[in-house]
Amino acid sequence: MSTNYYLRTKICDCCHRYDEIHIGKSSVGWKFLFHVTKTLRSADDWFKEIETSGGLIFSDCATPITLEEFKIFINEKKSTKSQKEVYFKNDPKFWTDGDYDYLEGEFS
Repeated sequence: MSTNYYLRTKICDCCHRYDEIHIGKSSVGWKFLFHVTKTLRSADDWFKEIETSGGLIFSDCATPITLEEFKIFINEKKSTKSQKEVYFKNDPKFWTDGDYDYLEGEFS
């Protein structure tokens, strides 16, 4: 089972529209997998983006989570296995820093 997390910004109080970007995915038994873009290349980049955007973090289930709760949750997964060992052995768009996994490009 896995859950995706998104950063929602520019949330309209009237019509409830918003801009959304995929932060990454949490899968049971695996390190957190961050979605990498041209400008968001690391966990620290993501944390800074979330802090400065004024946006909110939501899971697939539309459950909001604070940045602090999110950090605690993904940090608890640091000691789990990297997906590189199984799914991304030779994928140049995937890397790990030992704490988190990273994948460039879109995924779900």
